[in-house]
Amino acid sequence: MERAAQLKKRIEQTFFALGFNEEMVGGKRCLVYGSTYCMLTYIDHFRAFVIEWAGSRGEAEKNMFEDGDLFFLEDPDETILRAVQKEILAERK
Repeated sequence: MERAAQLKKRIEQTFFALGFNEEMVGGKRCLVYGSTYCMLTYIDHFRAFVIEWAGSRGEAEKNMFEDGDLFFLEDPDETILRAVQKEILAERK
């Protein structure tokens, strides 16, 4: 799990470098850019991260997130970070 924790920090740094801020919404920690709200979640069963996306604060408050792609720990960090950046740039509004 140590690698997952380190990778999570690197993924979050990617969000911040792309202009996202941290905000509590409905008691959950979200990463926010304009009207885009997301959460980064680790799924033990799959040994993967997923970015969950909501298109507004209202959707985020109602926990109406849609799942993005899975980013598996078996892949190299740089491959994951490039894929994460690509997804972020496609989803942020």
